Amino acid sequence: MFSLAKFGGGGLTQTELVGRADGRTNVWWYHHDQISSHEYANIGIGVDYQLGDKYTLSTSVQTLVWGRNVYDFKYSADLRLTREF
Repeated sequence: MFSLAKFGGGGLTQTELVGRADGRTNVWWYHHDQISSHEYANIGIGVDYQLGDKYTLSTSVQTLVWGRNVYDFKYSADLRLTREF
């Protein structure tokens, strides 16, 4: 089980970006994800399963509990196969 959260940390709110990123061809549009203020709280659960000596299969699912100025998602799933060297 895990949680992930970010509160504050600067950046512009969506209200401050409105008008600046119009047209989707200027510097504000190209960098809006980098300069916007992301505040959110997620919770989830994950599992790792070792396959032999070199491989690990990992999966997790999380949900957005609270968010402002981020993508709104209900659930996010992840599946990975990792090989050790």
